Amino acid sequence: MGVYPFTLAATSLTYPHRDLIHNLMQLPPIFDGVEIMLEYPLTLPLEKEQRQAVERLVRERALSVTVHLPLSLQLASTNPWFRDASLRTLDEAF
Repeated sequence: MGVYPFTLAATSLTYPHRDLIHNLMQLPPIFDGVEIMLEYPLTLPLEKEQRQAVERLVRERALSVTVHLPLSLQLASTNPWFRDASLRTLDEAF
């Protein structure tokens, strides 16, 4: 933890028109953490090289990470097709 008794975090979509890696690289050093937003087509699908770059940046900057799952998921839907599609989406995302 940094100077404050809490974690100061920023979203990975600070600049929505930029990609995930660029946004992480732009975080000022005051931030202790990042909320990684996962959503089609802005950050998903996340390729292996992107995952490795995220891991490297998080490690180098000692950032805590919170993952925000795709907003379009409907894990609690009463429609079984929506639920199944949502679970498949999570499986593919990770």
